[in-house]
Amino acid sequence: MLILLAYTATAVAAVAVVCSPPRSLSAWVLAIVTISFMLTSWMGIGSATLWGHVVPAMFSFMLGTQALKHDGGGVPQLSKRIGAASALVFLTTFLREFEHRDGRVPITATFTHCTINVLLGSLFLFMSIQDILGPAHPLAVKACLARTVSDPATFAFLGLLLRVHQHDVRPMPVAQHNLLAQIVVLVAVCSLVSALVHKFVAPSHRAAKATRLLLAYAYVLMGMWLSQMCLTLYLTKNRSVEPHVFVGLHDMYFKDLNPLAIEEVARMYLALSGWFSIVVVVALAAWQDESEQPDGQTWMQRGPYAVSEVHPLDQVDDEAGNHS
Repeated sequence: MLILLAYTATAVAAVAVVCSPPRSLSAWVLAIVTISFMLTSWMGIGSATLWGHVVPAMFSFMLGTQALKHDGGGVPQLSKRIGAASALVFLTTFLREFEHRDGRVPITATFTHCTINVLLGSLFLFMSIQDILGPAHPLAVKACLARTVSDPATFAFLGLLLRVHQHDVRPMPVAQHNLLAQIVVLVAVCSLVSALVHKFVAPSHRAAKATRLLLAYAYVLMGMWLSQMCLTLYLTKNRSVEPHVFVGLHDMYFKDLNPLAIEEVARMYLALSGWFSIVVVVALAAWQDESEQPDGQTWMQRGPYAVSEVHPLDQVDDEAGNHS
């Protein structure tokens, strides 16, 4: 009964995210993926293993988009509706770990999954605290300052958990989860650097823009890596072997892969994911730059965020020329 209430509340929250202004692409993607996850899980046709990688990938892409914005203090800021809906998603997956527990999965893996859900749920609530309380609220100001430490620490803990997590013990999934742990630690480092830089320079400074771009790339890379894990490892169930064993494109095309080549192929997947992430981040940066361009102002592009600046002496010369 409790898990059914969680499904319902999460679906309602996802609908509210879309129906309430301001509407955005991130809100639509969040709502569509969340409702699909809730419906398939409630009907018993969804794969917890597949959705366990699809949902974090969607959130990673959303955070990458938010990280590019200049008004977040160097870290992503979420609306209270998206923050609440995200926390409900992770609460539902937390409850689902016990509702649909598989006896073949070690109890330690179940508690690790629950810990990951708790960390992610609290992280997204903290990301929306400014919109929940208001930017001028003293607690919101302190929370924003605390995020300089809390965001990197949370991702560092997640990376450590993923590094030692024992669930899928096949060689390729182990290699890919180890690389995922390193990417999550990279997100922690980029988040710390971006937050610290924004404490010392203005958001319009080139250094601040560069760190936001770096943080966005780390988030997008994490989302891209999770997405390719869905395709290469957990696309469908292999009922010819065991009903609970998942296979993906990697198992279809590299059936007899030499164990010594596992790390090489895993890093090939990482290189491809990294290249696609560059394309996505460049496109997002160009779109963000265009959406923030003021009306009636001419911008001279020197980079994905650079704008032309008018020197005061040049402005005086122009005015003198107009009066002559």
